[in-house]
Amino acid sequence: MPIDYFDMFTAKRLNIKVILYILALILLMPCVSAQQPDKENNKKFSLSRLFKKNDGNKTTAVRTGSTAKDGNPVINADKLFFDYGDVLQGDAAVAVFNITNTGAGELIIYDIETSCQCVDMDLSSKTILPGRSSLLTVKYNTNIVGEIKRSITLLSNDPNKRRLTFLLTGNVILKQ
Repeated sequence: MPIDYFDMFTAKRLNIKVILYILALILLMPCVSAQQPDKENNKKFSLSRLFKKNDGNKTTAVRTGSTAKDGNPVINADKLFFDYGDVLQGDAAVAVFNITNTGAGELIIYDIETSCQCVDMDLSSKTILPGRSSLLTVKYNTNIVGEIKRSITLLSNDPNKRRLTFLLTGNVILKQ
């Protein structure tokens, strides 16, 4: 009986596609969150914080997300986007973001992730008390000529917004 190599090759390609699809779903799953409006407070909350409560014959949804009055921190920023514009190679390119805790609990910044090692960051305080702010200063390495498209993500203990991402754009022009 002859071996049909075409069918074997097609089957292997199909298996690889299925495996890649499953991996993509697993990796992208935390990035997707369904949002539902809270009619009482006119706010949004994540379905991951929605639990069902059984009261005899009827089952109702109960929101367990936090608000400022719950004693939890709430992270906010004055801006989430910064455009350096056109910068000459070797010149300073600095962006400053004001991070504010508008909640009732202590805000803790656990980590800062970047899309490259081309930025130098300084956070004035990793612990932000309620009503207080901290400055995130971002210096871009302008020795790298070309378009700037980078992101910076703060990881915090805000139960409703664990990740806060900032976008940086611009263009570094070769100095002549």
